[in-house]
Amino acid sequence: MDIPQSLYRSLDRLVAFTLSCGAISAVGFALIYSIPRPASKLTFWTEVACVAVLFFGGVVMMFFAASRLRDAVQNGRWSSEAVDEWRSRTSSSWWHVLMGVAFLTMLFGVFASLRHHGSMSGHPFYWPSFVAAQTLLQVSAAFRKPAGSGSFGSPPVWRNWQNFAKLKSDHWGKH
Repeated sequence: MDIPQSLYRSLDRLVAFTLSCGAISAVGFALIYSIPRPASKLTFWTEVACVAVLFFGGVVMMFFAASRLRDAVQNGRWSSEAVDEWRSRTSSSWWHVLMGVAFLTMLFGVFASLRHHGSMSGHPFYWPSFVAAQTLLQVSAAFRKPAGSGSFGSPPVWRNWQNFAKLKSDHWGKH
């Protein structure tokens, strides 16, 4: 499975492709739960096939595109101005509000389905909001700066265990 080269020409296109794959999958899951269900086994297997196609078509393509996005950002494929613009977008308050709404909707789906259905993933809000939260999280993770690239340019002290002195005590075994 390969992403067309035309998507690599623009950072905005690849981000839009990643977000649209997640949106298609989330909308598909929402539509499956909103369709009335007749008592036919054919309808059940059709529903299972639709979920499988939506999952593999939307979610897997979203993760694949997010992986390509992350690799391209880390390898410096685009200008630092374009990447910094998306870094500021994904670290803005509205992006965090969208992620929070998706997460809270997912929690609502979990608690509502436990109360009414007895299963954790049976509510119509759960899967669409789960896919939306994962999509937003993957895009924001693609633009996150690597560890150690902060303002001081070195990793935090606790990450480098060689800097610590050996543990010794004169009271080993004494109470």
